[in-house]
Amino acid sequence: MDHVRMIVGSGPMKKIARQKLKGHWLETAAVFIIYSIFSKGLSQIFLNSKSDVTSDVVTATTESFENVFTIAAVLAVISFFLAPPILVGCTKYILKLVKDEEAKVSDILYGFKCYWRSFKQYFLFNLIVALPILILIAIALVISSAISQRVDSLLLSFLVIIIILLLVWFVYAIIMQIGLFFKFFVIADEKFQYNGAIDSLKTCFSMMSGNKAHLFGVMISFIGWYLLAIIPGSIAAAVLPPAASLIWGNVIILIPFSFVSAYAYATFAVYYRILRGELKIDIVDEEPHEVNKEFFKEAVHQETTQTDQTETTVDIPKDDNDETNA
Repeated sequence: MDHVRMIVGSGPMKKIARQKLKGHWLETAAVFIIYSIFSKGLSQIFLNSKSDVTSDVVTATTESFENVFTIAAVLAVISFFLAPPILVGCTKYILKLVKDEEAKVSDILYGFKCYWRSFKQYFLFNLIVALPILILIAIALVISSAISQRVDSLLLSFLVIIIILLLVWFVYAIIMQIGLFFKFFVIADEKFQYNGAIDSLKTCFSMMSGNKAHLFGVMISFIGWYLLAIIPGSIAAAVLPPAASLIWGNVIILIPFSFVSAYAYATFAVYYRILRGELKIDIVDEEPHEVNKEFFKEAVHQETTQTDQTETTVDIPKDDNDETNA
């Protein structure tokens, strides 16, 4: 798979993203609102609507709690199965938008056409991220029980080991999140030759070789925008009554968040196209140029050949006269 070492700053990519989103902001934000509701927010919306039960521990009955949280758990499971295809659909929409193709809100359903592929990718990714922490916790239990004889010292040593292992896992999880960030892009991209979940994840990780720190820098460049998106909802939560603030506060936060997500994912789509060799940004004028795939391969070959020739020339020893003149 052709990809490049990223040297372009986030500024030029964001500029292209804004150009592609021009005239499509509302539609793109709506796509991400739909994604947030059906893939993440079903159980949260339900719990917020039942805030009178969940917030009043004194008057609420055990049966009420059980009913509410049972339904919330069911909705969370439904969201788990809806998340993969909807996220692939969002990615499909944003890729088409960045490629100047006709993007429609209905593209969000694209992932259901390849549901099993989307779900396998999603499940395997979560397994890769979550399985190590489960193994580490088991190791922590064994180690702490081996070095401690008393119950109180056992608990203390276990907590210390768990904290250390959690820090290790946290770093690992970040690396995997960034390394496999484009896992759904390769499914949504029809030009990508898909050969199974494991192979595509390997390709994604290979594609990010040498680019993880760069992508992380692009990601954190949106932190300011997300913090600004929180402000309206925070104000609403402080002003409105507790029961209403849970619902309307989240709604008010969701709207600006969807616009920021649209902006961020459009930028990531530009990033992906550059990695794939489909888009080249002139560092001098910061203008995007579509790249013909065959030309891209030939250019890489020529550059490699020129580099080899340069290295050969450097190895040629100089004459004594040349050293004297120098």
